[in-house]
Formats: sequence, C-alpha cells, structure tokens
Amino acid sequence: MKNYYLTFAFTLLCFSCSDNSQQARVEKLKNINEHLITEIEHLNLSSDSLKKEYNNLEDLLDSTKNKLLQYEKDRNYLEFAKLGEYQSYDSKEGNKADGFNYRIEVYGSEIYRYFYISKIEHTGEVRRQQILKNEMNIETLLGIYSEQSGNVKFQSWNSPNTFSLTHLDTTYNLTITLTGEVKLQ
Repeated sequence: MKNYYLTFAFTLLCFSCSDNSQQARVEKLKNINEHLITEIEHLNLSSDSLKKEYNNLEDLLDSTKNKLLQYEKDRNYLEFAKLGEYQSYDSKEGNKADGFNYRIEVYGSEIYRYFYISKIEHTGEVRRQQILKNEMNIETLLGIYSEQSGNVKFQSWNSPNTFSLTHLDTTYNLTITLTGEVKLQ
C-alpha cells in the first residue's frame, strides 16, 4: 500500500515537469523519490496519517511544479533572431503566398542554447505567417554535449536555405530541407 502511494506521488511529480530531457531535472526527481522512500519506510503510518502524508506530498508537488514553471519562464530568453534571404514561389506551384524565408532563433539560458528554424510565408507586402517552427538538435548535428551548446554561435546565412554556425574554432555549414529539417553539409 505504501509503495502504491509513493509510486502515485512520484508519477504525478514526473508528469508535472514540462521537459524531462534535462539531466539535472531527472537527478533531482530521483533524489526526491529516494528521500520519499526513506521517509515512508522509517515511519509507521496508519491510514489517517497516510492520508495526511499524501496531502502533504500533493502540496509539495504543487509547490515544486510552480517553482519549476517559474524557473522555465526565467531561464530561456531570446538571444538572437535573423531572417534569411527571401525566396519567391513559382507562380506554377499554386501557392497563395508570394514567397517565404527562413528565420533562425537562438534562445539561451545560463549554460545551454536552443536553436529553432522557422519558415515565414509572405502574402502581399505586409502579411506574414509562420507556417513551421522546428527545434534543431544541435548536440546531434554537431556531435557535442548539451553543455557545449552555449559555445555555438550563428555566423551567417550563406543562401536562402543554408547557414553557418561556429563552435569554438570550427565552422559548420547546415542546410534546411524542404520539410524544415536541418542537416549538416
């Protein structure tokens, strides 16, 4: 019975996180789980005290969730955004839009950088619509650790669908495919 409540509380805690991919969060959740297991094993809980402990755990979960959401809001900020060269659609393609260009967006935190590619369609002179936004997996593309992503910088647009990034002293040329995926040249 104790394990059921512990599993339920830990599951709630895990699902409350908006992004379980970062190692620090996973380690923190493991530490909380170990702490909860130790506490429950050392206490001889009756059903009334178990309900009370469960309510306390729910309060702790809500508090942790609120702190995590606040942390998420505070940690990522837009560092850089740059539009690539405009490309006209061929009139034969039957598109309602006149053309498009890609935009690279770089968001940062204390250690990490997150890169996104957006495709912006243009209709007339003023109407723009974002039709695609993909997160680039910089670590996989460049073969680096996530902590090293803070050293990756946008260098330049080389053509409407190719651009360069630098990591330390190495320059990488990347291409955006028709589906919006980014590949190393």
